[in-house]
Amino acid sequence: MNSDLMRQIEEIRQSCSTPGWDGYGGEPVTAATVEQACAFAEAFPADLPLPTIGLEPDGDITFEWYRTRQEILSVSVDRTGTLYYAALLGAQKTHGTELFRGRMPDVLTTLITRLGFEQQRGNNPPRRMDNLVK
Repeated sequence: MNSDLMRQIEEIRQSCSTPGWDGYGGEPVTAATVEQACAFAEAFPADLPLPTIGLEPDGDITFEWYRTRQEILSVSVDRTGTLYYAALLGAQKTHGTELFRGRMPDVLTTLITRLGFEQQRGNNPPRRMDNLVK
């Protein structure tokens, strides 16, 4: 378990659990979404870089790996454990849906690796993803 990721998720739970948390009518994060996001975070392989975590206006928790404007992966976790992902890898775009089953889906591990991150973990502050669309 990564304590930094859990801390970020807890900060989102505390600050975004009421309707309109973003000042624009954003849906509150639910206990079920927090539970699914924690389970997803616990499944991260130790050799992958950590994402930035945020909340979308629909109440889904987002995990984002950002290298440049042309190299980004966003994974949203909903209350049912469905993972919605979109990646931009230079000129290539890809997206899809996976059901979280207790381990990091291979497609996401591959996409994170393809972003070319150094194999190191960092402290990324939580961010609200008000302007990203699934």
